[in-house]
Amino acid sequence: NIEVRNDDLKDSKFGPIAKGWEVKKLKDCLDEFNCKSTENDQHEVFTSSAKGLIRQTDYFGANRITRRDTKGFNIIPIKYLTYRSRSDSNAFYFNQNDLGKIGLVSKYYPVFKAKDGIELNKFFVFLLNYYSEIISQESVGTSQVVLSYKALSNIQLPIPPLKEQFRISCILESIEELIKKKVQKLNGLINLQNALTKDLL
Repeated sequence: NIEVRNDDLKDSKFGPIAKGWEVKKLKDCLDEFNCKSTENDQHEVFTSSAKGLIRQTDYFGANRITRRDTKGFNIIPIKYLTYRSRSDSNAFYFNQNDLGKIGLVSKYYPVFKAKDGIELNKFFVFLLNYYSEIISQESVGTSQVVLSYKALSNIQLPIPPLKEQFRISCILESIEELIKKKVQKLNGLINLQNALTKDLL
């Protein structure tokens, strides 16, 4: 555990933050990745949701929307970040491509990465979702609000030094890996229980 003393903090518009942290515009920390598919079905299509980045076929099933022409969609490489820039609920969810393959997302999904390396993407997806309520205030519209990448990049947030960004990213990766193993173990036990119940019946 790390003890944080009051004299290690400074005031900011976000409240007290560590003295080594700076309030920066996101454009100083993030780079947009602007690469589009040149043919239909060049890669599988993904959807950014509240539960993470998932395959569109898992999200919509066999709906016709999964069979539309995907030429001109945004390409999202492994570990890169994205979000749906249009929202009906004024909520925006930022996700990382952890599906293990290059994919496509709609043209309404900006794709970007940490300026100092994709190893930091895990930190920034956590930061953006943590401050999602503040970020949503920069959206425009009425029934459906829009948060463009330009608007996102001009938002100011408290940012730790590079070394601390790496440390936080490593911690988040370790936690996610632990959760994944626990879920796999739980699913295994559930399958075993179902098999034993079936045999008993």
